[in-house]
Amino acid sequence: MTDTAHMQRRQMEKDAATADIAAFLNQLMDERRQPYLWERVHLVYALSSCFRGCYGLARTECHGASTPVSQRDPNPRLPNDPIFEKADLTLLQQALQAAINEPVQEFPHLGPIIFR
Repeated sequence: MTDTAHMQRRQMEKDAATADIAAFLNQLMDERRQPYLWERVHLVYALSSCFRGCYGLARTECHGASTPVSQRDPNPRLPNDPIFEKADLTLLQQALQAAINEPVQEFPHLGPIIFR
């Protein structure tokens, strides 16, 4: 695969991840509500995965955020970190815009791999 083809594929992966996150945030806006803690945790993980270049993982985390309440663990072990309480729609939308503006990464968090 050429570098150009590889980077085009990576761009498509990034675009799909950020589109999934945007769609979920738009759904929350349509519902006129802030995300529940479960959703916040998964959305923060999804966005952080985007910044690390782990676009497939970002999509997985976004889909985790949309797990129906009836299918969620009734006693989840969610992290206890103040960032999740602060991660309201406004902050999540700002982080999404920053992720969209971030250049696509060639490889997830590793940088280029050179084989000799």
